[in-house]
Amino acid sequence: ASFALCVFLAAPGLTWLDGGELALAAGSLGVAHPPGEPAYLVLARLAAFVPVGDLPFRLTLLSAATVAGASGMLAAIVSHAAGRLSSIPGASVPLAGLLAGGLFACAPATVLQGVRPELYGLAALLGLLSVRALQLGGRRGVALAVLPLCVAGAVHHAMLVAAAPGLVLLATHRGRGSLRAGLVCCCLLLGPGLLQFLYLPLRSLAEPALDFGTPQTFDRIVHSVTAAGYARSFQPVDGQVARNLVAHLQMFRSDLGLQVLLLASVGFVSGWRRARRRTLALLLVLGIGLLPTVLQGLFREDNPDARGYLLGPIAVLCSAGSLGALALLSRVRAAAPGAAAWVGTVLI
Repeated sequence: ASFALCVFLAAPGLTWLDGGELALAAGSLGVAHPPGEPAYLVLARLAAFVPVGDLPFRLTLLSAATVAGASGMLAAIVSHAAGRLSSIPGASVPLAGLLAGGLFACAPATVLQGVRPELYGLAALLGLLSVRALQLGGRRGVALAVLPLCVAGAVHHAMLVAAAPGLVLLATHRGRGSLRAGLVCCCLLLGPGLLQFLYLPLRSLAEPALDFGTPQTFDRIVHSVTAAGYARSFQPVDGQVARNLVAHLQMFRSDLGLQVLLLASVGFVSGWRRARRRTLALLLVLGIGLLPTVLQGLFREDNPDARGYLLGPIAVLCSAGSLGALALLSRVRAAAPGAAAWVGTVLI
């Protein structure tokens, strides 16, 4: 359903902002703007072979597929988590997953990433794949969680850094030896993860049609990979941080609705009582995920890229909102069983 929605609303060809640049970089195997996103460009190059429409539309199909995958993965994660909160071994709660995945899929911030050539949907999908692997538990789950993160670092490492503290907290206490297994896998995959950035100088030396910043020397490679040129964006003037926080709240209210934000607060309170470590991990992803945009001196809530940065916090709010709805429904069922079906229908 998410994929169908994005395809229905998709731009038929060339789009605004980075869409044209990413299409040219993928079509010619060029070098895109910092941090270079080599993993995305390789996948986008494969998507360019799909014999449907023109090149930008083919990359848009990739965006729609990653957004749909992220929505489905979030539904699976929340369904499993709600089952664990219910204290029933092996249980899942499809209603909670449906609410979380549906909210995320229909949020304008999410849809904006699925209707044009963009990489934020892919970054969100990889992060959620890591969370799903952690739900498996034990050493195997922690080891598997490292793999998508290595790819995510070569898609957009700023989003990975923002999510890392929450993911590390989720990875603790996953069984004996799980943390050691995670550290070993990180060490083993750190090299291949960083080697993905060799794409930048190798393609630049081949003189492609698009060569953003010509990262051919060590200094230029570091400048590109670290995106040092954007540092000036994080210089807010007096009162800018407060204005940004207000703008973020307005954006979340317009994208998710006030009722979802209220249900999310219920979900956080309910989760804190039952599973503090997992709730704290969610709060870390939410809080740290907001920092890159809150601290931007040039933040605009109508910037679709800013909404892309916030897919992680939006996924957290959708998850908390669905768990809050479930907690509310449980209380209604206990107090007035006959009204539970009506309240559940209204919540959906």
